[in-house]
Amino acid sequence: MEQKSTYYRTLLRYIYQETADSDVQFMAEEIYNNRSMQKEYNELMGCITHLPKVKMSPERTSVQNILHYMRMSSLEAQH
Repeated sequence: MEQKSTYYRTLLRYIYQETADSDVQFMAEEIYNNRSMQKEYNELMGCITHLPKVKMSPERTSVQNILHYMRMSSLEAQH
């Protein structure tokens, strides 16, 4: 079970381009040459297209809250 879990995590890291540079070529070749992995790759890619798109920038209020917190922390540290 652990091996299959690692297998899926590695495949997902490859899909999301979070794989170490040294593993990218290996994964591409493995997907190309291994029918089982190719099937899993295609199924995961199909599922990913149905996921909601992630907003890559924070809400303005979130940024303001973080900046406010940092200012308050800085003031507390000074006293």
